Amino acid sequence: DSQVFEQLLQSEHDQSHTEFVTRFHRLLTQTIQPPYAVSIDGLWGTGKTTVMRHVQEQLHQQGYPVFWFNPWKYRQTDNVVLAFLQSLYLSAADCRYFPELCAHGTTILQMLVEAGLDAGLKILVNGTTTHNPLFASCSANAYTPLPFEAYIKAQRTIEQEFIELLLLISRHYTHKPVVIFVDDLDRCLSGDVVHFLQALKHVFLAQGSQAIFICGIDTDIACQYLVDAYPCKG
Repeated sequence: DSQVFEQLLQSEHDQSHTEFVTRFHRLLTQTIQPPYAVSIDGLWGTGKTTVMRHVQEQLHQQGYPVFWFNPWKYRQTDNVVLAFLQSLYLSAADCRYFPELCAHGTTILQMLVEAGLDAGLKILVNGTTTHNPLFASCSANAYTPLPFEAYIKAQRTIEQEFIELLLLISRHYTHKPVVIFVDDLDRCLSGDVVHFLQALKHVFLAQGSQAIFICGIDTDIACQYLVDAYPCKG
């Protein structure tokens, strides 16, 4: 698969967007199996968003569940990863195809929706909680630091709920994978980029996930952010 993508993304410069979109769409629908992530690489202003929008429209017309997330719009929040989770959850909850979502029994995702974006993110990111049943109970106005075990439990819960949510969505689309477009990731702060890529690798692409991520990003910038975050020693 990696060789196929390398040939696709390193094709002749005079190749039209139409041909690129056609070939890329064919790979998505005939070759790739979830969980999977692929980047559309390019500098700012080179047409990544345009290509992604064309692919999104073709997939939508073929009955695929597609979602669009622009992390740069959430740069003022505490955690772009949790912003993504809430955005996906709200998109699913607003859709008429998911009436049973409210009865799905979610914990973390439901809390983010009920508490509101900023409040919900601060509860988790700052390591504090009020009445969330996932953690030890405490008074409504008290904020208690979470032990390490609670963080691990929260991460596992988010991973499992993410998988279950995508399975729920996929079933309504004749078991087609959920295609998630992530645009303008390279416009975000370096910390947001690193955190999102970490979550993508370790949580969102876990075994059993029905997600295919398509990220529009300048990979040179992303690589530099990762090098800065994890400098080699010696």
